[in-house]
Amino acid sequence: MSYLGRLAWPQVVIIAVVAIVLLFTMLLGGSFYLRCGLRCDAHGLPAGFVTELNLRSHPEASLDYPGSKVLETRVYPEPTSDFDGPAQASIQTQLEATGTVPTDSYPQAIFDWYAAYLTAHGWRAVGQPGSQTFTRGVREIFEVNFNTKVSPDGWVQYSTAYRIVGCRAVNHLHPNVPC
Repeated sequence: MSYLGRLAWPQVVIIAVVAIVLLFTMLLGGSFYLRCGLRCDAHGLPAGFVTELNLRSHPEASLDYPGSKVLETRVYPEPTSDFDGPAQASIQTQLEATGTVPTDSYPQAIFDWYAAYLTAHGWRAVGQPGSQTFTRGVREIFEVNFNTKVSPDGWVQYSTAYRIVGCRAVNHLHPNVPC
């Protein structure tokens, strides 16, 4: 007879509940680690260096207009030295979208889709009305740029960039903002 066979039902239930709690803790803690690393700021962003995993854990990192085809994605983790570039991490994606009717208003429809999604998720447009740059807090930036005019076949190429500004830059520019 096995050891589990000698346990009473209340003991089996307690063991099962503990196992389930541990499983959920590992699953939730694992996704939390991908998003933030070892420490998060008040907005759920990594307080340490921003890695590729940190970037990819945010939905904006792969936010594509429906029906778009990804041509290329480049990921730039935050440099670990001030000499290696700006204290930000970014994921930049080149895309191609095909419309049913080739009109010059197609890029505007794509931009309007991004604007609607982003503003519904706490982002705000910065700059001029119709700006293609959005921010959420002082550390997140999302940009939409159109690289070509609409082709006669109805396609247009555009790019998106999702950026997380590193704590080094935030602490330097905004010393009173906790990071």
